[in-house]
Amino acid sequence: MQNNETRAIVLNSFDIKERNKIIKVFSKDFGRIDLIYKDNKYNSLNNSSQLDLFSEVFLNIYVSKEYVYLIDFELISTRYNLRKNNLKILYGNIIIEILEKVFPMYFVEDKIYDLTSKVLDNLEKKNNNSYLLILAYILKFLAYSGYKLDFTKCTNCGDTKSKKYYFSSKEGVLFCYNCTKGYNMYELNSSQIVLMNKLLYSRIDSIPDTEYEDNLFLLRILIDSIKNIFEINKFNALNFINLYRKGSYGQ
Repeated sequence: MQNNETRAIVLNSFDIKERNKIIKVFSKDFGRIDLIYKDNKYNSLNNSSQLDLFSEVFLNIYVSKEYVYLIDFELISTRYNLRKNNLKILYGNIIIEILEKVFPMYFVEDKIYDLTSKVLDNLEKKNNNSYLLILAYILKFLAYSGYKLDFTKCTNCGDTKSKKYYFSSKEGVLFCYNCTKGYNMYELNSSQIVLMNKLLYSRIDSIPDTEYEDNLFLLRILIDSIKNIFEINKFNALNFINLYRKGSYGQ
């Protein structure tokens, strides 16, 4: 039982009883944890309302055998502008849902923490490439987790010249037109293949601030891949994606 310090990204928070909170965070040194904050005369913490969704903080926490208590924090970034845009909120919530559903509590993965922090920073600061950023995030998240998707060639015959491919979200690989199994696959053209490979291997800061629009088609492919790889039955973000595609969200 001791005090510890760590950076963390706020995933969610809610009140319990009177003036007490549970604050869910993804931390660099402890993984995903639930913090208990008790507002009483022995606690010097002020302005806990600053712990908003997507914000990044430097935490002072007390780790007991059963619970983790928030002692104090220093705000690193509010990411306020990210929360002002409905579509960016959608993308941010996709990141949060991935973290919550893929990682068990206290599973430490600092490489993915750094990736998450950098993508959220770029989502807030850049105007036109939010969609490319969320695609890059998922591709890199899967690669860092040991499940790199293969968009380089036909997995069966090695073809790299086809103008049309079919991607299996269950296997995470491509099939050319001649080798496709013909069912439960996503059709991709050569320009989409080039884009996916570029996003996988490019640095987050070097992804161009340009618009790309496909009615969230590539995003649906990647989320379907995550569902299959990690055996997730329900992914709530898909409902919001469908609403967006119908013009009922973030328009």
